[in-house]
Amino acid sequence: MRKYARVAMALGVGCALFANGNSASTGASAGVRIVAPVKITAVQHLNFGSIVVGDVAKTSTITMAFNGIAPGIIGNLTGNLASTRLTAMSNCTPYRKSAAHTPALFHLQKDAWVASFNIGGAGLLDTDVTIVIDRAVTLSGGTGGPVNLQVATDIPADPFIPAGALAGATYRRFQLAGKLDIPAGCLGSKTGTINVSVSYN
Repeated sequence: MRKYARVAMALGVGCALFANGNSASTGASAGVRIVAPVKITAVQHLNFGSIVVGDVAKTSTITMAFNGIAPGIIGNLTGNLASTRLTAMSNCTPYRKSAAHTPALFHLQKDAWVASFNIGGAGLLDTDVTIVIDRAVTLSGGTGGPVNLQVATDIPADPFIPAGALAGATYRRFQLAGKLDIPAGCLGSKTGTINVSVSYN
């Protein structure tokens, strides 16, 4: 009888040990980082205004230039956009009743977490964002042949905070100007599109 009792006790202990190892639980953390989309918005368009040519039978050139030695960098340090002027005019001059010339202005949105290369805390270069800009654009319409636009920019872009800024996003702004090469025989309105694209690297 004692032998049976010992066996039963041994079996009881064994079953208890087996039952305790039959299940277990633990936990793992779960997480994700939601990254704001990279966006580009054209806020203002490039317009040279109205230009009077001195002689329609001759070629003409005019340049919209940024003021300052390094307008993109200076803009970053001061928070002000670079101003522009019409210069390097050959066989042409602004029409006296022309509306004011304007550089193109773009706003760039990206996630604030995306790394930037900072100089003195100014965030001059967005190393995780690629900006691609057409460097040569054809303007057509009116009479005569097309006009060639050589595009210039004041990048690196200026940091700024727009109205209604998205929490968790950061913003940059930059401008485009350039040089017009006007063939002989051109008159009327000439238009074209400067393509600008941005992407995360």
